[in-house]
Parts: sequence; C-alpha cells; structure tokens
Amino acid sequence: MSETRSRIYEGSREEVLGAAREAVELWGGEWTETETENVAAEVRFPVQAGLRHSVARARIRSEREPAGIRLVLELDPLSWHLHGPAVAVLLPAALAALAVVLWPFFPALGALVPLGLVTALGAWFLVLTRLQNRGASELLETVEGILRTSS
Repeated sequence: MSETRSRIYEGSREEVLGAAREAVELWGGEWTETETENVAAEVRFPVQAGLRHSVARARIRSEREPAGIRLVLELDPLSWHLHGPAVAVLLPAALAALAVVLWPFFPALGALVPLGLVTALGAWFLVLTRLQNRGASELLETVEGILRTSS
C-alpha cells in the first residue's frame, strides 16, 4: 500500500517538474525520467524522523488543475532504521541521568549525580538538538520554495 502526497503549484508543467527535480537533487536524491502511464519520474531521496532514517522511493506525476499544476508523489512503504551512533550516545546518558532521578531514594547514588547531569546535557547538545524530520511533505515545501525564488 503506497502513501500519496500532493500539492498544487502555479506555473507550467515543465517549471514544476524542473523545481521538483532540483529539490530531489538538493536533498541528495536520484531522479529517473519515466514518461510512462502519466508518471513523470521515479525518485529516491533520504528521509528522517527523529532517530530513524530511510530512503524513500516514489513516483512523481503531474496533473493539470484549474488552479495550476498538481504534483502528486506516490510513496512506496518505507523501511526505517535507527541511527546507531545517536543511540550509542543516548543510552549511557539515559542510564547516568537515572542516577539523578533515583538519588533522593538511594543516597549512595549521590556521587553519580554530577556525572548524570553532565552526560544528560552532553547527549542533549550532541544528539537531541540536531534531530530533524524530513519527509515527503517537506520535499513538496522545498519545491514550492524553489518555484517562489525562481519567479
């Protein structure tokens, strides 16, 4: 079962597809032209959802609408993977931060409280502040931005 995202853009079909191609390449993806069954191209581009990442495969087609050109993105199901280095930083930090939470109940853990605070803050600055969500909707927003700057 595939997921579909679409958005209507002003401009000609060539301008919209050109902006879509530029957006896919800007994201580090691949664009393969395929003028079959009203499909303009098959694309692959990286996606992220927090600690998970994947490579999306989709078909792009354009449809003429009264308001402009509708760009339709038909996504294949994704196979998500965890970002290993980020998890490797977060797990020890979570264990050390547990000492901060349990310290009032177990006074012997009091010596680990500074370590827990430092590792929790370190994990925050190394991993959690850099998390991103990039998917099909954000790709379509990038297409819109490219069209806006080119006109």
